Amino acid sequence: MNFSKKDTLIIKGVAIIFMLHHHNFLSEDRFEGFNIDFSPFSQYSMVTLASALKFCVGMYVFLSGYGLALSVKKYNDDYTLRSDQYKNYLYNRLFKLMTGFWFIYSFVYFYCRNDKPTYEYLFFRGSDNRNLQNAD
Repeated sequence: MNFSKKDTLIIKGVAIIFMLHHHNFLSEDRFEGFNIDFSPFSQYSMVTLASALKFCVGMYVFLSGYGLALSVKKYNDDYTLRSDQYKNYLYNRLFKLMTGFWFIYSFVYFYCRNDKPTYEYLFFRGSDNRNLQNAD
């Protein structure tokens, strides 16, 4: 069975939705204080489902590895690379990866400058980070 790029993107999207559900509803303290209606399911069943959705990481890693293997196959059909091909492949992959990273990093760096709360302020104040309007 071959996955097309569109198929893998769809499955990765589903895996990301599973990951969001897993991280948001893994335990009751994660959504405590928020008005969430789980109808027609119970809160216990949603927490149980969230703990079962941890396999999303495996889905994402498998599909990413599959895509990387196919990208190596572009250079050589037996999945082996000469040293010059390997260097070219690594430089291209690293450039693609770091381009996205530096774009997001620059945006966050300039957005969270002096007049706005910093990452440390928002996420490392302790357990009372839900109610920021009452912050000092």
